Amino acid sequence: MNTKYNFHKLPENKSEYEEWMKTLARQELESNKSDVVTCICGLLYEIKYLYRCYFCGLWLCPACAKKHFGERPKGKYTYKEYFKENKRC
Repeated sequence: MNTKYNFHKLPENKSEYEEWMKTLARQELESNKSDVVTCICGLLYEIKYLYRCYFCGLWLCPACAKKHFGERPKGKYTYKEYFKENKRC
């Protein structure tokens, strides 16, 4: 998709908002017609492989979702440490 607007931030003016709304409407129509939706990066994906933002409503592929939502925070205590401590005989 050739666009100057960065969908990973909030719209700052009327033209950005209109572009965001057009993309959202296009994705909604695609999702209602079939199981294939065009991500904001321009690639086609089946809905089962996409993520939907709760706040802005856009459908995102895994690569765009990582950029849109941010990296998962790395905790010091993970499930691996939990299972090491709580081994059952």
